[in-house]
Amino acid sequence: MNKFDWMERLSLLEHLEGGYFAEIYRSPTSMDTNREGKERAVLTSIYYMLTDDRPIDRFHKNQSDI
Repeated sequence: MNKFDWMERLSLLEHLEGGYFAEIYRSPTSMDTNREGKERAVLTSIYYMLTDDRPIDRFHKNQSDI
């Protein structure tokens, strides 16, 4: 399989910080912690893939466990 096969099979989308991703789980429990005062999930899981055409993964700080 090549990267295009994986992108299609996993329904990956371009990520703003580089690579491709797809959210695969979002917890039903949420909490009010984001800057805009909106609820956000306590836990989410994603597939994430860097490729030769989108190899950059920008450094960032997560507000929760990853």
